Amino acid sequence: MDPAVNFDGGAMDVFMPARGATIWNQNKFSGPVAITFKVKALSENVQPGGVVVRDINTFWHASDPEIPDGIFDENDYTGAFDSYHKQQGYYASMGGRDNTTTRFRRYPRTSTEGEPIEHISLSERDGLEDFLIQPDKTHTVQLVVYQDVIQYIVDGRIFYEIREGDTITLSTSDGGEKTAEYTEDLFPSYSEGWFGFRLVNTHHRYSDFRVHRLKPAD
Repeated sequence: MDPAVNFDGGAMDVFMPARGATIWNQNKFSGPVAITFKVKALSENVQPGGVVVRDINTFWHASDPEIPDGIFDENDYTGAFDSYHKQQGYYASMGGRDNTTTRFRRYPRTSTEGEPIEHISLSERDGLEDFLIQPDKTHTVQLVVYQDVIQYIVDGRIFYEIREGDTITLSTSDGGEKTAEYTEDLFPSYSEGWFGFRLVNTHHRYSDFRVHRLKPAD
C-alpha cells in the first residue's frame, strides 16, 4: 500500500508504510505556548516490514539555523530522520524503535555541516511500558514552552520536564553522555518556530490540535 494523508471528520489520518515523513503545520508559533493534540496509533494494518505501532513523535518551535522557514525545503529536509538533525527546536518521541523508547531532545544534534554536536538528550523512560504507545488507544499529548520550562506531557503525566537549575543529560559529539546543569545561558529557550508530526513505518490518526497562549498567573 502507498503512503497517504487524508482528512475526515476533523481528523488527519496518516498512513506511512516503510518510510519516514514529517508533516509540518505551516503556521509559525511564537512565545510561551502549550500545544495539545490527540493521536491514536492504529494496529489494523500492522505487518512485517510495513506498518508497526510506533513513533508518536513531534518537533516544535523548530526552524532552520540559517533560513528559518528552510525546514519546508524538501530537497534539504527529505523525510529521512537524519536530515532534520541540524535544525533548531525541541523533539519529543514516544514509541521509537518499534515502540521501545521514549525520549526528549533539544536540537540541533549536528552542525550545519553534519558533524555531531553536544545537545540535551533525555532517555530515562526507555523500555518502561507505562511510557510507551498503547495500540488503538487515543493518547493526549501536551508540549509546553514557558520561558525556561519545557514539558512533554502525555495523558496528563509529565514524561519529561526541564527547567533552570535541573541536572540534564547531554549527548556528546563522540557519541557518549555526560551530565550538566540546565541554564538559559547555555541552552537558551527557543521562542518561536514551526510544529511538525514526525512518524515512520506506522499509521496514526490525529485530532483536536490546539495551540494555547500561556500567560503568567495574576
